[in-house]
Amino acid sequence: MKDYAALAARIRAAAQPPVQLRVYGQQFSPDGAEAYDLFILTIPSQTPRPRFSVLGNGGTHGDEPAGPEAVVRFLETRRYRQWPAVAFTVTPCTNPWGYVNGKREGPGGTDLNRSFRRATRLTPQITLHKRALRGQRFDLFIDCHEDVDAPGLYVFAPQPLGRAIVDAVRPLGPVHPGPLVDGEIPLVNGVVQFGSRRRRRRFSRLGTWPLPFYVARYHQRDPAGSANPLGPSRSSRTVGRTGGTRTRQASSYASATVETPTRLPMRQRVRLHLAAIDAALATLTEK
Repeated sequence: MKDYAALAARIRAAAQPPVQLRVYGQQFSPDGAEAYDLFILTIPSQTPRPRFSVLGNGGTHGDEPAGPEAVVRFLETRRYRQWPAVAFTVTPCTNPWGYVNGKREGPGGTDLNRSFRRATRLTPQITLHKRALRGQRFDLFIDCHEDVDAPGLYVFAPQPLGRAIVDAVRPLGPVHPGPLVDGEIPLVNGVVQFGSRRRRRRFSRLGTWPLPFYVARYHQRDPAGSANPLGPSRSSRTVGRTGGTRTRQASSYASATVETPTRLPMRQRVRLHLAAIDAALATLTEK
């Protein structure tokens, strides 16, 4: 079992100015006896006007602890200082009950990363998460995950972003050789191939929304033509108003879901995640 109280204490300790911390709700154990604070942290840019806004997330699957650890290390080491023109929003551990109990699912027995289309009584924390992000727009979303079956790191990302991440992490650990993830998702040089028919068919059958899909549809800002992590949207939709209505394709959103192999030591997995985060931010800020 993981110690969420210790992780929460580290999150609170890392929330030193200019970092701002807010508890946006609580997640409860199935019997209601235990309550876990859900944190969202905001870090303003170090420049008068931020050029970019980035959302970082970890711990949607509780049995993937390297994600929360990497996100908390990012905060503790004030790694964000390397990116002065970026404003950050961070949700370090979306599923603390799962983190404590080593469960992929939330306390309702449902995979939270397939539940962002519509919250139910089994996923009340999804409603809280959506409220916490309300009104915000991001240029980039970075989601830290793990894969127990993977022989190496791989990433769901648009090709240029994915290649930059893979190139950065290759000296630090193995990259998934492909050609498939989970026996059906096409993979080339560690980057999932969004354009394949097989990939599009797989997600059209799901009927569910992972967190990256939800963020892409409702929280994207000024997308630059990169691919949605789940493939093209069938239609444009209005995602927000800033001096007028902006209609965007959900498919044109910069997002990286980084999957590290669980078989590696925790320290190495965290290093891979941090290198991936650095590479994604470098790709964004070099534009």
